[in-house]
Amino acid sequence: MRKLISIMFVLVLLVTMTVPAVSAQESIEAQRMSREIAANNQYQKLLAHLTEEKLASHTRGTNTDYYGGAYINDNGDLTVCVTDTYDTSSGIVETYTRNDNISIVYVDYTYAEIYNEQQRIHNIYMQLRQNKAALSPGEHAVISNLRSTYIDEINNTLVVELSGLTSESISTFRSVFSNAPFLVFEDVSERTIANLTAAIENKAAEEKNVAAPTSVRATSLHPGGTIYNTASTSTRYALSIGYPVYFTVTGGATVRGFVTTGQHFDAGDYVYNENGTVIGQCVRSVFNTAGDGALIRITNSNYSISNITEYEAQELNTNYAAVPAVGTTAYMEGAGHINVEHAHLKIGEVTSRSARYYWDAYGFATTDLVLLQHTHLNNQPGPREGDLGAVVYKADGGIIGTLSWAFSDTGVISGSYVYSVTNAISQLDCDLWLEEEW
Repeated sequence: MRKLISIMFVLVLLVTMTVPAVSAQESIEAQRMSREIAANNQYQKLLAHLTEEKLASHTRGTNTDYYGGAYINDNGDLTVCVTDTYDTSSGIVETYTRNDNISIVYVDYTYAEIYNEQQRIHNIYMQLRQNKAALSPGEHAVISNLRSTYIDEINNTLVVELSGLTSESISTFRSVFSNAPFLVFEDVSERTIANLTAAIENKAAEEKNVAAPTSVRATSLHPGGTIYNTASTSTRYALSIGYPVYFTVTGGATVRGFVTTGQHFDAGDYVYNENGTVIGQCVRSVFNTAGDGALIRITNSNYSISNITEYEAQELNTNYAAVPAVGTTAYMEGAGHINVEHAHLKIGEVTSRSARYYWDAYGFATTDLVLLQHTHLNNQPGPREGDLGAVVYKADGGIIGTLSWAFSDTGVISGSYVYSVTNAISQLDCDLWLEEEW
């Protein structure tokens, strides 16, 4: 009996000792998220003022002549990069961010310099790609093996990712594209495109027609929920709802809808639920260098769109995060995680707000409307079939965009991924909806 009492006492003591540790960890994470949200708010203020400053002075490039970038540091606070042309005694950055204790570091190159060089590389790539027959073997190899360029604001560099990186390919790239001093080269030979589209097989081997529901009731659609590109169970693909929007149609009426991937929808295509019932229709679609997105109008009066996510009930807000700062934690919900414990998937941190993907074998090049995301999954499930078009958002529910591509750097589901998130809202001519429920 004494042994039993002793064992129970030890168990109670162990449980008591472990509870504060868990709470402390949660508290640390909550504090980090709070600081990160504040940092992003300061970042948006900074960008707004820099834009006004640029317009007033007609400065070339994307920012002023002293701004070198910004990022959220390990503490969750904003760090602003400036060149030696910036006068620290002016207090301009502190005024713009409304933070007298803002962290400022000096760098060698302005964001505009790096961004303009990235644009120049892109223009050369597009020109050479149109005239492949005239390329030398070395030039052709570089064109075929270029995977991406992205601005690394933390290190004040432009990263060039090549498959099969060699000293010869670097030399050819510098000769043909750019010999800028801020270029950094990375080898991505193991990178493959992860499949985000789920093909749903018809177990009965024949198409099934589903009758309309006998009772009529309002059914909410949620960001991260599942939609299909056709009613046929033998040929359809499971995709994800992105985020709710509104837009104006011919005649001036304001209508409701949502944004998803443009890879499987063209204007006029219908969108279906799991039972083959029409939910809505694609009004506009883009899948090109401008971005990836489809604007879906809800045409079925039995359905409405919510800004509460499907699995974690996260309320999405209308802080679109014009562009989230580098270092921002990103979350995703998509149809591929419907039966997964971690449906609310922390996919990593924003590593660049200006990334361009080149995948010559697949014939696409996507410009800086794409946001580059890196992650190490830490035992969380990776991207799954059905996640294409999934909503990606910040800790405060601010919408970042929709999942467009996932690239595996290791070729395994538990490995390292690079995520491509796109903002196609301006190309689709729509805006975020302001209310929780329509």
